[in-house]
Amino acid sequence: MEKAQSVTSNKAKWTVMVYMAGDNNLDGAALRDIAEMAKVGSTKDVNVLVQLDRIEDKLTRRFRITKGGGFKKDCIESFGDTNTGDPQILYDFVRWAVDNYPADRHCLILWNHGSGWWEEEEKSRAAGPGRQKARHLFRHALPQQRFDAGGGLSRPWRDRQARPRCHAPPPPFPL
Repeated sequence: MEKAQSVTSNKAKWTVMVYMAGDNNLDGAALRDIAEMAKVGSTKDVNVLVQLDRIEDKLTRRFRITKGGGFKKDCIESFGDTNTGDPQILYDFVRWAVDNYPADRHCLILWNHGSGWWEEEEKSRAAGPGRQKARHLFRHALPQQRFDAGGGLSRPWRDRQARPRCHAPPPPFPL
């Protein structure tokens, strides 16, 4: 019973998970964004967690970002190259984050070029003349859903004029 109370008292209000597909020309941008996250870092109320797959050294790393930390200081786990387009890799990251950093609420950010959401071949950057058919990144891992301002989940939607996006109230902390 005391152990359960201890875990509950250490529960954060938020766990923010950033899934960074940086094993492409976004590698440098990923490092800059991690440095920017480290300006605020995790607190007792907010866990800032990152999984980064890099092109530079073909390694995948997990971080708990701390104030003043960053890429070199905050790495807590490192393993071989992963396919960030594989739904199981995304699931493993989310499961790790939820199991190890309990919180009242969770936020998942899918960080990449963003072209994987499109179902229409002509709108996907992953396809083009002479290229293989596009692999729709994350398509099977998470449904294309929209969150209304009240936090409720609405039916799947499409907007052919603008990129699909999730709407939710802003988080109660600076990013």
